[in-house]
Amino acid sequence: MQKRFVIGIDPAKGFAVYDRKTKKLENLITTDFWGIIRNIDDYLSTGKLAHVYVEDPSQNKNIWIANKNSIRTDEARKMMKIARNVGENARSGLLIIQYCDINQIPNTPMKPTKNSMTKLNAEMFYRITGWKKRSSEHSRDAAMLCWKR
Repeated sequence: MQKRFVIGIDPAKGFAVYDRKTKKLENLITTDFWGIIRNIDDYLSTGKLAHVYVEDPSQNKNIWIANKNSIRTDEARKMMKIARNVGENARSGLLIIQYCDINQIPNTPMKPTKNSMTKLNAEMFYRITGWKKRSSEHSRDAAMLCWKR
């Protein structure tokens, strides 16, 4: 049986599936952590799940603030919110990777970088993939992790 489905995951809520047989994106959704796990299980149950690529923000360096006293309160709140979101995404990514390992699902943690093909706007994403339906930033990021793999 051909292993045809490749999954891309942005732990911030993005899930995508590339079908190696049709050479097209099959599924592209925005969901929560448990929705991602359920979707992995759904594709695993087909017996045709080839690989899972997970964006892994834990591979990036920590963010340090050199002089905390020079930051205004509103800036500090914004920075803390961003740091909290990155931490939540990193933890979700690690849990998804562990889930794949426990269930013997081939997976690759992917370091997010500025030069990766993620972070595309909807127009550029359409031009590259041909995906005509709605998409979110997170679902597009997930799709680019598994596109043509």
